[in-house]
Amino acid sequence: MKKRITILGLLLSAAILAGCDGKPAAAPPLQEPEGVQPDKTAAYIGDIYDVTYFDFAVVPYVQELSFAMNGTVEKVHFYPGMEVAKGDVLVELDVSQTQAQARALEEELAHAEHMDAYADTVAQLDIELLQVELKELQENDASALEIQLKENEIAQKQAALRQTRKLRELETQAKRDALEKLNQTLAQDALYAPFSGRILYSDELTEGTQIKAYDPIVFLADNTKLQLSGEYIKPGLLKNADLVIAHIGDTRYEIAEKAMEEDNLNAAIASGKDAQTKFDFLAPETLEGKVEAGDYAAIFVYTDYIRDALLIPRGAVLTDAAGSYVYVDADGARVRREVKLGKVTDGLAQITEGLQEGEVVYVG
Repeated sequence: MKKRITILGLLLSAAILAGCDGKPAAAPPLQEPEGVQPDKTAAYIGDIYDVTYFDFAVVPYVQELSFAMNGTVEKVHFYPGMEVAKGDVLVELDVSQTQAQARALEEELAHAEHMDAYADTVAQLDIELLQVELKELQENDASALEIQLKENEIAQKQAALRQTRKLRELETQAKRDALEKLNQTLAQDALYAPFSGRILYSDELTEGTQIKAYDPIVFLADNTKLQLSGEYIKPGLLKNADLVIAHIGDTRYEIAEKAMEEDNLNAAIASGKDAQTKFDFLAPETLEGKVEAGDYAAIFVYTDYIRDALLIPRGAVLTDAAGSYVYVDADGARVRREVKLGKVTDGLAQITEGLQEGEVVYVG
């Protein structure tokens, strides 16, 4: 202890003396405590980066199934945990009201078509009759005014017929569009399994249950298609990431974020649910026999990744008023060397000037 106090006193005295003449003090020799062997290491070329890891789990791909319309449940053909095949009917809706609307609209269109044809025939006969009258006027040398008035009457009748037909076409098209929409609804009266899998979860559905369009009512899991799910990772971190890797057991896998739509994210937050980030495996064929649903996965997000940097341990770098420096082993002697730093992490420091690969430095 006395020796350490003496060394500290000498250092303080040197600093005071240096301040008296305005000249910087020379760097003191690096001294280690007695009985301690100093660590030395060579500067080397390697990679330096920041890395953050997150706890994730391997989960099956899950698809939320819903109807595209409001309706009333008529039949339920599944139960939670049930294995289903692609194309199986899961839920049927009562579409009797929609069917009645479609039939009524079909009858209305058929009646309108019949009545429109009759009206067109009558209007056309009126025009033809006027044309006969016009011909008689011309043959009987009627006055120019009478002929002009008759021609005007014919033109007005023809214009009125064209206008009527145009309006009827618009009305008819609107009804046909409405019928098409009803038929599309009728075509969606049943919910089918889009792939073979297991019913993971569903709302409590019974005959007469009212459902809303696009509200998920069944969650179907595909155990043959795996993905990663875990705590929510801020998009900014992933956007700026140089590399994102999943470690499962002793194997690393390349993955890609499965972007969550902003509306779904906001809905999850608003409902009090924990937002999650999901990743897809870029080479799912490599998982067979190695990875299963329920396995733990560590997600490593690398940022500020610098390759082929000149590196030394962070503990080898010292700093004073003049800047950063290291002590280099020069044939057994400790020589101070000024250096410039690049990226620095908790364990490593990148040297951009002042050292060469292979030079040995002392580590504090």
